[in-house]
Amino acid sequence: MGQALKLAMLFLSTNGSLVERLVDLHEARGVAVKDPSAPHGVRLLIEDYPYASDGLEIWDAIKSKGY
Repeated sequence: MGQALKLAMLFLSTNGSLVERLVDLHEARGVAVKDPSAPHGVRLLIEDYPYASDGLEIWDAIKSKGY
């Protein structure tokens, strides 16, 4: 496992609610909303929001590894 992935896993394991806090923050800004029917559980309200879709794909990849 690469060093960056190890650091990400350490961060996520100690700050498990980070994603929830980010979703809540983006909901307040009107950028995203929780949507259980969406592929990532989050629906972006602004389609071209910089790096948002990339971040969701990275998060899914990390979760698929069982972390």
